[in-house]
Amino acid sequence: MSRQRCEGCRWFLRYTGQSIGQCRRYPPTQNTDAGWLEVDQFDWCGEYADSSTTSEHQQSIGNEE
Repeated sequence: MSRQRCEGCRWFLRYTGQSIGQCRRYPPTQNTDAGWLEVDQFDWCGEYADSSTTSEHQQSIGNEE
């Protein structure tokens, strides 16, 4: 299985023309300058959600488990 990286995650918002962006999985915090966690497209975490997955589909998967 390939690693699920930020670049394919629905929560990743890439800065124009750059390999970094913001993780929009959780609300912004005051612990960072921009409020949102800054990540690289090659980073990864346990909260990955495929960018082609809708929130309704994600909820139905969670209900099956």
